Amino acid sequence: MPSHRCYSMWTSLNNITFDNCQLSFPNDNVCISSCNFYSTPLDLNISDAIYTGESVTINNCSFYPGSEIFNYAVNISGYGSYSVSNCNITKFVNDTGCFRNGIQIYYCGNSTSATKSINNNTINYCIGTGLMVYNSIGDIVMNKIHNNNNIYMLKYQ
Repeated sequence: MPSHRCYSMWTSLNNITFDNCQLSFPNDNVCISSCNFYSTPLDLNISDAIYTGESVTINNCSFYPGSEIFNYAVNISGYGSYSVSNCNITKFVNDTGCFRNGIQIYYCGNSTSATKSINNNTINYCIGTGLMVYNSIGDIVMNKIHNNNNIYMLKYQ
């Protein structure tokens, strides 16, 4: 697998803890590494475009629902390339909330030369689907998806 690099022209977040936040990113390249998300789902959505050239990399991050019910932990839509690797989506013993879905990928992966992968993640305790991929291209490798109502859903229309 290729290394996970954040380039200088990217919106880059490294080693940050988010607690009960709403995050919004510009329609841009995004790199998120070694961050913790407590009661904070991550929504990366290229608006008004499908299959763009932008890239998103999420590496070594953890997601916990706290006391809220969220539709997803990670939602990526409209990116030409993407990489979600070495992430943990779970809940603490005392968490009363949950994620409906762990990782959702929509309309991504049209780039011909870049990484498109979901690799080495642990996804558990989602009340819906651990991994949902819709109208996207990419590799799904070495993930541990367990204790969810559905393990994965792959759709192409």
